[in-house]
Amino acid sequence: MTIYSDDRSRYSTTMDHVDAMVSEYESIKKPSHGLRYIRDSFRLYSSFCDLIKHHIGLIMSRPQAIEDGHITIYDKCLLELCRDGRYVDGLAGQEFFIREFMGIDPDSRFRRDIEDMIDREISVKDALFRSSRSRSQSEHRNIKEERKVVTTQSRVIPSQNLPFSETIFAAYAAVFHPDMTINANIN
Repeated sequence: MTIYSDDRSRYSTTMDHVDAMVSEYESIKKPSHGLRYIRDSFRLYSSFCDLIKHHIGLIMSRPQAIEDGHITIYDKCLLELCRDGRYVDGLAGQEFFIREFMGIDPDSRFRRDIEDMIDREISVKDALFRSSRSRSQSEHRNIKEERKVVTTQSRVIPSQNLPFSETIFAAYAAVFHPDMTINANIN
C-alpha cells in the first residue's frame, strides 16, 4: 500500500510525492481488518482518535514547509488526509496513521497478531499521552502554588532597608503579579 522512497525518483517535486500518497489512501473504499477492530471498540477508537489529534498537534507546532526539514512527507500527508486535524475520523487518514505511523499492516493474514499489536500500540501510547497530560496539569498546579508562596513572601517589612521607598514597592506590587502580567483590577 505504501509508496516507498525508491519511487521518489518518479516525482518531480516533494509535493507530487505527497499528492500521490494522499490519492492512494483516498482511494481506499472500505476499512482494513485492523481499522474495523479499532472502530468496534469505543475505548480503542476514542484513544486512537486522540493519538491522531495529538500527533497532528505536534506536527502543527512546527514550521510547515517540507523543505525546511521540520516535517516529513508523511506528516504532510497526514495533515492533508485529516484536514489539519478537523477530520481525524476519516477512513483515509486513519488507514494512513495505522500503516505509516504505527507501522502495522492492518490487512495481514495473521488477524489475531494484528489485533494484539493494535491493542499494545494504542494502550502504550494512550498511557504515555495521559501520563504526560496529568503530569503537565500537576506541574501547572505546582507553579500556581509557587506563585502563591512568592506573593506572600514579597510583602514589605519596614525593617528591610530596601533600596527604594516602600511606597514605590507597594505600588509596583499592587500593579504587577509575580508573573509580570498587569493586574486588571487596578482602581
